[in-house]
Parts: sequence; structure tokens; C-alpha cells
Amino acid sequence: MAALSGKDCYWALVTFTPIRDIALDKAALVKSAEERGDVQSATALEGRGNPSTVKNSSAWAAAEKVFYGTTNRVRGDLHEKGFNVVNHFDFQYLPGKKWDLYWDPEGILSTIPAVATCLLGVFAGFWLRNPNATETKKFSMLLVAGIAGIVLGRLWGLEFPIVKKIWTSSFVLVAGGYSLMLLGTFHQIIDVWAWRAWCRRSRPRWSIRSRRCAPSSAVRFERRAYARFARACTNDRTAITM
Repeated sequence: MAALSGKDCYWALVTFTPIRDIALDKAALVKSAEERGDVQSATALEGRGNPSTVKNSSAWAAAEKVFYGTTNRVRGDLHEKGFNVVNHFDFQYLPGKKWDLYWDPEGILSTIPAVATCLLGVFAGFWLRNPNATETKKFSMLLVAGIAGIVLGRLWGLEFPIVKKIWTSSFVLVAGGYSLMLLGTFHQIIDVWAWRAWCRRSRPRWSIRSRRCAPSSAVRFERRAYARFARACTNDRTAITM
């Protein structure tokens, strides 16, 4: 219930919170600066590199000037990069490097539904450790839960698009559904049926003792040095001091 309520809050936050009518995209910021006649900001924004990694970056200062100079408020569009409350919140409050120049795909607000993804894995682990459920029931319930998650996520995606970079709740359902199905399938194959030969780590095709691969010169040198050292220790133990 906590995970569901968190995702509902996230949907309401992203859908109904008004944002500044500007997309945090280089091309959109440059265009907005040019429309305002701010040639200096437009030139700074066109520079290469990630402005969030440069101290006192002129491009970052220009982006802030354009961003805070936009006073019109609208509802965001999840289909357009940098034009939603999640990305705008990162631009304003997330310190350090931003992966996508002015915002980060794993930012502050997107952590809320990411917690729900972690909780799905926790609940799946509790279910697999349930001593009262048979292995067949464990597999079937994970499979059913996975299919239900995918279907619900696809339907919910019609209203709240499936976007991984801001971790929408529809993405949580779809990704969690596929993960539950894969978890149940591999648990059944590896742990229940014990078909493990295909997933075991294979032994290396060669070794120092293998006849098909002679030891390298460095290995032979180390062996000879160790042999000489061992003979010296045997012949004169008092010569070795710790």
C-alpha cells in the first residue's frame, strides 16, 4: 500500500504541478535566448561539454538566466525531454554533475517510484522464502503477478507514459512485471529443477599444469627463483632473518 500511495503521489506531482514554460534542452534554451535578443547567453549555451561539471560555468549561468526569466507557467509534457517538474526540480536543487546537462535521470523526485521498484524485489524475495508455499505455487504466483504488472503498466501508460528516465509509475509496473516473470522462471529452472550446467562458470581452457598451454617465461622464472630460495633456506637456515 505504501508503494502504491507513493506512486499515486508521484503521478499527481508530475501531472498537475505547474512548471515554467521552458524545456531544459540545449536547443530549446538557445532558441529562447535568441528570441529574447540575448546573444551572449545564446552563444554560451551553444558551447560544448557538460556545464554542470564546470565551476562558475557561463553556460550554466545562461541557462539559469533563461530559466528564471520565464514567468509563464504550464503543465509539463512527459514526451518532451526537460519539460516536466522532475527535470526542473533537479535543475534547481540537485547539486553536482547532471547526466543530461541540466537534469539527471536518477534525480531527486524520481527516487520516489524507484523505492517502489526496490519494494517489489523485497516482496518477491519474501514470497520465495515463504515455507508454507509450494515451489509450483511460488512460480505460478510470480508469473501471474508479472503478467498483471505488465498489463496494468501498459494500461496506466496511456495516462502516465512509460518513461524510464523519470521513473514513472507505469514504468515501475512494466519493468517490475518483466522482472517478476524472469525471477520466477529462473528460480524454477535453477533452484527447483536444478538445471544448472548452462549457468555455471566454465573452467578456463588452459592452466599452468595443462599440457596444451606451457607456462610463460615469467612463470618459469618465478618457479626457478622460488626453487633457489627454498634450497638456500634448507642449506643454511641461519642465513634467513625475519
